[in-house]
Amino acid sequence: MTGDIIFNIESLRLTDIAPLIDCVKRCYGESYPNPVMYDPSQLKEVVDTKLMYSVIAKLPSSEVIGHCALTFDGPQNTSPEAGKMMVDPNYRGHQVAEKMAQKTN
Repeated sequence: MTGDIIFNIESLRLTDIAPLIDCVKRCYGESYPNPVMYDPSQLKEVVDTKLMYSVIAKLPSSEVIGHCALTFDGPQNTSPEAGKMMVDPNYRGHQVAEKMAQKTN
């Protein structure tokens, strides 16, 4: 199952924050361990301050179906942590995670 859905891998934009939060909820309900991923203002802050560089998988309808990020624990840190990888359960098995990981390189 690789080519049967069409999606793009893009850098997260501020307009993608609400659809990203919807994706987090589809993947984890309310159980994701990092509460920033549920809060639009906190997400905007970590993106604006470049403490998180995210790529998303997005359908032509603008629905976010996946997320992967490099996060920094401070502005002086040059060694990010790769993580916050998630794929909407309805789209697993379509190489979404692999394509997002390639884009973060």
